[in-house]
Amino acid sequence: MLMLKNKVKELRKAIGISQTDLCLLVSLGNSHLSEIERGLKRINQDSIPVFCKALNCTPNDLFGYETAPKDVTINSELYQ
Repeated sequence: MLMLKNKVKELRKAIGISQTDLCLLVSLGNSHLSEIERGLKRINQDSIPVFCKALNCTPNDLFGYETAPKDVTINSELYQ
């Protein structure tokens, strides 16, 4: 399973909230959140918006992307 690096701990500390406070905001247990922060568990896809709201960030911020991914273009000549 691919584990995306996340910046939950960094973002949480930047806004000055405790792990316990974030657990309440995202409805997770302390041990589960700790495992997410250490990269041992992944953030459930449905929980990404919840984490973004609690941490006041975008998904790009949450996963450490500098910018949104560029559009992919397909060379149509290859498929004629």
